[in-house]
Amino acid sequence: MHRLLAIMIAFLGGLSIGTQPSLNASLGKIIGVMEAALISITITFISILACVLAFGQGQLSAVTSAQPYQLLGGVLGAVFVIVSIVIVPVLGAATTLGVSIVGQLLAVIIIDHFGLFGLPRIPFDFYRFIGILLLLIGSRLILK
Repeated sequence: MHRLLAIMIAFLGGLSIGTQPSLNASLGKIIGVMEAALISITITFISILACVLAFGQGQLSAVTSAQPYQLLGGVLGAVFVIVSIVIVPVLGAATTLGVSIVGQLLAVIIIDHFGLFGLPRIPFDFYRFIGILLLLIGSRLILK
């Protein structure tokens, strides 16, 4: 895949993630936090199932050979959905996502630096430090 196309797709994914917590929080006001999380994750499951059935080329049965930690992504996704439903009404969507993004970047900087989970090692350097610093400053400004 061409790098520019990958960046554009990642941007569209970011728009989705930026919108999801607000929609989920809105639903949570009507049906409850856990119930909204359940509906969100269920619709996610159905959407991904449709994609797997239509486009999947992997080997789903190979999941039995996965390491237990490799299955935690779903749990972490559920945590994010529930936390966002609870926090968006308190902090607002922009602040919630800003703080979440800082947390996400801290996690991936550590993952990249140590090459965790079988991913390529990308050392922490001055440019990444400045990027994190600017994001922290931006998040602080959003909190005002």
